[in-house]
Amino acid sequence: MSISIMATPIDMRRLLKLLPQRISENLSILINDTIQMKIDKYCRVKPEEIIERLGRNKPIVAVYSRLIGYNNKEDIGHVVILLELDNARSLATMLLSIAEIDVEEEVAIDALREFGNIIVGNIVALIASCINKAVNYSIPEVVIDTDIAILDSIITPIAFNYDYIDLVMLNVYTLSNLVSSLQLLYCIGGHA
Repeated sequence: MSISIMATPIDMRRLLKLLPQRISENLSILINDTIQMKIDKYCRVKPEEIIERLGRNKPIVAVYSRLIGYNNKEDIGHVVILLELDNARSLATMLLSIAEIDVEEEVAIDALREFGNIIVGNIVALIASCINKAVNYSIPEVVIDTDIAILDSIITPIAFNYDYIDLVMLNVYTLSNLVSSLQLLYCIGGHA
């Protein structure tokens, strides 16, 4: 399975194999503890199926970033991280544990934005190495709303430019304890 960005193929299996390992290494350094990120499930879905698949009208947290081509104008993809509120809270608490501070909403949002930076930064680095060109990304935005509202506001505009969206279910562990489960949605390269 591969996709093309600016006529350069990207091996998505390689990306999915390397991504959890790289993110785990970066998170481990950040919090000075051993973190493992494992892929639970992967599938490719049509944009119009995302709300039906993931929408349960529950409050969630979304971290969203656009992938931008080397000319800083061309959208080459999107990354959306979805977390249920409890999972977002657990993840923010883990990320802030080294600072030993109370997790207030504003601080938790900053921690989740940094988590988005780590994930999207690793995706961008892997893509850039595949295509041998610079790839940038927008500063991750954190949104708290119902899953249907978030999916509708983010996925609907994406649907016009992409035939499919890759959906990855990931789990974050410290040693053997599950810290958080998340859904990573990304689309890269436009129409398949």
